[in-house]
Amino acid sequence: MTTYRYTLNLNNSEIHLIKSSLDLMIEFSEEMIEKGEMVPYYSNILTSKTLKEKLFENTTLMSTNNFSDRKFKSDWLEWLSRKLESLKRS
Repeated sequence: MTTYRYTLNLNNSEIHLIKSSLDLMIEFSEEMIEKGEMVPYYSNILTSKTLKEKLFENTTLMSTNNFSDRKFKSDWLEWLSRKLESLKRS
């Protein structure tokens, strides 16, 4: 039997949409199972949960902010203090 492996690059919005969609699929399938329908809903739950686990396996940080940088924080606090002082004088 021939099998394939797929590589997919997703941005933040796309990954959140897929995760939400999988959550809805799981919820729907669980409700259908409660009504006595096992096929294909049990398989859908297992596949959706497996896919959700894989969503963040190969995450690559593409950009960040510098808000956690100590130098930035000290510069920011210093600037903010000066700004507040100048506003108090006005």
